[in-house]
Amino acid sequence: MSIGIPFFMMRYFYTILFLLLSIAALAQDTSEVDIEHAKNFGFIVGTSYSNMRFESKAYFVDSAGTSGKSNIRNSPGVSAGFCYYFRLNQWLLLRPSVEGNLLPVKIEYDTEINHRVYSSVFPLSIESPLCLIVSKENNPGIKKSRRLPDFNFAIRPVFAVAALADIRPTLKTFNLNIDLGIGLPITMNKITMRAELFYSYGINNLIGTDENDFKTNTISYIGRSYTGLRLYFN
Repeated sequence: MSIGIPFFMMRYFYTILFLLLSIAALAQDTSEVDIEHAKNFGFIVGTSYSNMRFESKAYFVDSAGTSGKSNIRNSPGVSAGFCYYFRLNQWLLLRPSVEGNLLPVKIEYDTEINHRVYSSVFPLSIESPLCLIVSKENNPGIKKSRRLPDFNFAIRPVFAVAALADIRPTLKTFNLNIDLGIGLPITMNKITMRAELFYSYGINNLIGTDENDFKTNTISYIGRSYTGLRLYFN
């Protein structure tokens, strides 16, 4: 069963995208920023699909004494943000970023026959990855006749926006992901773009503890991992 992105989630995403672009525009005031710095500054848009690692008890008893089971419902997602490139040497680039990530994963609780309730797993997060790109060919803002794929590795701190998640189950608001990716620089007219395929692995177990809540107690492990495609525009 496919899972669409709710309209109100898209409103949050576009609001964050507008704020990020506004901040980036202010940071790039042409009267204050030289051309070389402008070449190294980039915008990010991306799409992804979650592959959460989920473990729960086979059955649980809810607050009404009804037996049931729980499962995860993975979802497509979208992201946007901005980044800056630092060239360390001819082989290495360092790229810090700030991203807003909308990934509306839900937990499904089947408490009765044909009766299900759902809880969101931190659908919106603010992420600040620090990425190391291994490539001799890639130099942001400089046209080259030959573009080769490169590889990247990132440490991605994730801060969940708790206000947009359900109160239960109890979840931890901080997570740390490790990214592995392969990218290809592409030049179109005066725009330099990088297309990157990636896998992001969540290290932490996100489930918290609450002895009085069946939605929390039924789950033993939630790992927030996802795969996708990001486009970086210079």
